[in-house]
Amino acid sequence: MIENPQPQTTPAHYKTAWIADSETHRTSIIQTAKDRNLPIGAGFRSASRCSSRRCRKPAEARNSQILGERLFVLDHRALLIHEDQRQELLNALTQLHDATLKLD
Repeated sequence: MIENPQPQTTPAHYKTAWIADSETHRTSIIQTAKDRNLPIGAGFRSASRCSSRRCRKPAEARNSQILGERLFVLDHRALLIHEDQRQELLNALTQLHDATLKLD
């Protein structure tokens, strides 16, 4: 484990990720989030898509491919909101969750 060089501070994650039930479900979640002005988008590019010239892979990256298709993230823009807006963000994420349960 990496120790925090400044013990008086609390490190924060750059992005928070979730995995959708399917690629179609992820697309629906992202579109619904966009419609609600939530900073949510597709996850990171999958390592399974890297060419063998750029990345030496000792084995097939099945899980990487699944994550590349289904991962979505709440990005750093959410960290920039004012403290007074945090409850509003939480409410919007809860509403997104409830709305997207019905999508797939």
